[in-house]
Amino acid sequence: MENISKTNSQTGTQVFKGHTFFSKKKIFIGIVCIGSIITFIVFFILGYRFSFEIKKQNLQVYTHTEPKFSFTYDAEIFILDRDEAKRYGPSYMIGIKVKDDSRTGCDVRRFQETLDLSLPLSNITEKLTEELGSGNSDFKTMNSDFTTFQGKKAVTLDIRFLGPLGDKIELQQLFIPDDSDTYSILCGGNTSLKRFYEKDYQRFLRSFRFE
Repeated sequence: MENISKTNSQTGTQVFKGHTFFSKKKIFIGIVCIGSIITFIVFFILGYRFSFEIKKQNLQVYTHTEPKFSFTYDAEIFILDRDEAKRYGPSYMIGIKVKDDSRTGCDVRRFQETLDLSLPLSNITEKLTEELGSGNSDFKTMNSDFTTFQGKKAVTLDIRFLGPLGDKIELQQLFIPDDSDTYSILCGGNTSLKRFYEKDYQRFLRSFRFE
């Protein structure tokens, strides 16, 4: 079909016949979409994360001396929380918290007691729920299961409760018995932020190593 362009003498506007104009527009949109996808992949491979703006990740490795363990975290988002104010009790060892929200992040604790994982899961869940729920409003254990962590048998709990300000808090807490102690690794925070930081929580757990 012949592509014809002419000017309407009454309106002064240009009238297009044929499909060339629309085809070019579709090609342009396609190029923009492909370019955007390629850019996203490149930035993802190079270690950038996307939020309201593009930020380069600043991955840092923290090493604890006694007991020995290490983990990786993004220092652009999180800061180390050593609990210098002693707010979290004697079991707390170290944690990472979002810079503008101390309720959101991950932490590591050590309890000087043994958790018997030879008991039925229901018994363990009931015991932990009772201990963890003490003093927390509307505390619920949403799910529990046996798992392994670096070759060691462990139990994991998904818990939910109301924070001091009435906001919903969701945590995933892992309990790992080791000789006469039990280690706890937990990640989470405000329910509304869970999805945004989920990849950071998973990085923390995957990178965690007892040495």
